[in-house]
Amino acid sequence: MSGCPDAGDNPYCLGSVLASALYEVSQVGENPNEVGQTIYEALSGFAEDWAAHGSSPSFKINLLLNRIIAAAGTNGVETYCTQFKKFFDDPNETGELQCDSSS
Repeated sequence: MSGCPDAGDNPYCLGSVLASALYEVSQVGENPNEVGQTIYEALSGFAEDWAAHGSSPSFKINLLLNRIIAAAGTNGVETYCTQFKKFFDDPNETGELQCDSSS
């Protein structure tokens, strides 16, 4: 699990875990500027997800994680997926990650 009790009801904790995962991405694969650019590119799609699902029980952190993975491009997918799977390891709490079969 992400380490957040009641993860669906605790977005601040999930945000902290996400920050840790992104820090790890910047340490093992991507430079910090590339991580920031990837997050920036993912936010517009996440805004669409928020508008469509924000008050629904199906709205989970995986929507943002998957937008980040998609924005990472083919070179960064494995790094992001590895870290996200390490930090967000319970799909019942966080939803499914959309990683390719090589990650």
